[in-house]
Order: sequence, then structure tokens, then C-alpha cells
Amino acid sequence: ELSLNTVESGVIILEIASNSPARQLRFRPGDMILEVNGVRIRQVAELKQVLSKRLSEWQLLVRRGNRTIPLRVTL
Repeated sequence: ELSLNTVESGVIILEIASNSPARQLRFRPGDMILEVNGVRIRQVAELKQVLSKRLSEWQLLVRRGNRTIPLRVTL
């Protein structure tokens, strides 16, 4: 349905609240989160577990279309 590469695993962003940090970081619906701080993300539960840590810096690997984008976020 979403025309996704089924070989690759990650968590797909379906929608973003207008006042969310994800919107401020310019995430888009359809972006796929592949990795956070070196941890491979395959399902939502893994993403929630990694994001539950209170860190001041995050490194993410995001798939947007055919591109893989490394992001560094400092809070």
C-alpha cells in the first residue's frame, strides 16, 4: 500500500502533530527511522525503548525515498 521496500525494516512515520518536536526537526510522513544512537530499529517498541532515555544528543539514520539521511539532534 505504501510502496515500500519490504527488505528494509524500520519504523515509518505516518503523521506528525503540528506542534511536535518531530515537526520542528522536519520529519515528514513516509520517513522511515532505521537507527537511533547505533541501535537498529525494527519495530515501534524498540523505538520507544531507545527514545525513553533522557539524552542531550541523538544520532538517527532516516530513509526518505531513495535517500538515507544521517541526523544529529542536540537538545
